[in-house]
Amino acid sequence: MTDYPWGSCEVLEEQEKYSVKKIIISPKKRFSLHYHLLQSEHWVIISGQGKMVLGANQDFIVFERDAFFIPENTIHRLENVVDVPLILVQTSMGPSLNESDVYRLADDYHCEKKGKMVQCMKL
Repeated sequence: MTDYPWGSCEVLEEQEKYSVKKIIISPKKRFSLHYHLLQSEHWVIISGQGKMVLGANQDFIVFERDAFFIPENTIHRLENVVDVPLILVQTSMGPSLNESDVYRLADDYHCEKKGKMVQCMKL
């Protein structure tokens, strides 16, 4: 389990061309607005409620059991809008599944790439 200012991420399985992660977003937190050039993602909301940005002009509320496919080169972000953790399972697919394929457009915590890892300021 890796902790971040917005919550935590646990890698459940990681292979050469796919990974499966359990992501927990803390109440009233969100992760960076970003996209990937080389990977697509599939999200399933396990519990909680959030606001999702998908593409340039799509914002909508997401609920438990909602599922989304996020193609390569698609801007996306997820925010927890309630007072309980938002839990999702993310399956990533593609030839590059590490931090080098995360292109941040906006970030509340000033996260930066440090090799294969990411370092964030805790605000």
